[in-house]
Amino acid sequence: MATSQIQSTPAAAVDPIQQQLVEARRNQILDAATTVFAASGFHRATIRAIAQQAGVADGTIYTYFANKDALLLGILDRLNETPARADHFAQGATVDLRAFVTAYTSRRLALLFANLPLFQALLPELITNTELRRRYYDETIAATMPVAERYFADCIAAGEMRPLDVKATVRMLAAMTFGLMMLRLLGDDTIDVSGGDDHRLADVMTTLILEGIEAEEAGNDRGA
Repeated sequence: MATSQIQSTPAAAVDPIQQQLVEARRNQILDAATTVFAASGFHRATIRAIAQQAGVADGTIYTYFANKDALLLGILDRLNETPARADHFAQGATVDLRAFVTAYTSRRLALLFANLPLFQALLPELITNTELRRRYYDETIAATMPVAERYFADCIAAGEMRPLDVKATVRMLAAMTFGLMMLRLLGDDTIDVSGGDDHRLADVMTTLILEGIEAEEAGNDRGA
C-alpha cells in the first residue's frame, strides 16, 4: 500500500511542532472517519463524507491515509492504543497484579463499550476482507501480544503467578474482553454499557483469572 510523504519522512528530520500538527490533523481525520463509519457503515461511507465531517478537502485525506482500508486500520490501531501499550504494562510493574489486571481490563472494556456502533459497522468488513484482516492481525494484534506476554512472564518469574502457558493466558484474557463486547452487540442487556459496567466486569474477570471459580473449601476437601 502506498504511503504518504508524511508517513515516510525519517523521524529525525521532522520538526517536533510540525509532528504535533501532523498528529493532530491525523486524529482529526480519524475522529471524522469514526463518526462516518459508525453512522453509515464501512461500504456506504465515502472519503468525501469523511473529509466534510473533518472540515478538510478530499485530497487532504489522501495525504495521511491511502484509502478507506487505511482509515479503518488507523481507527482500530488507535482504539488498541498500540503505541502506548508498552507504557501501560510498564506502569503495571509498579503496582500489584490484581490492581493492574483490574485497571487494565476496565480500560479495555470502557474503550470497546464506548465504540459499539463503530465495531458493529467495521467488524463485518474486517472478518470478510482477507487482506484487511491479515494486516490488522500483523500490524496491531501481533504487535501487541508480546508486550503482555513479557509482563506475565515477569510476574511468573517474580512468583506473583503460578507457571502458566503465557501465550495462551494472554489470548484468553483478550478473548474474554472481546467476547463481552460481542455479547453486548448480540443484545445481551445484562451488560450495561452506559452504567460503568466496565468496572464491575473487570473485577469479576480479575477474580476469575486470579482465583478461579471453585470454592476454596471444595479444593481443600479434594486435596485432603
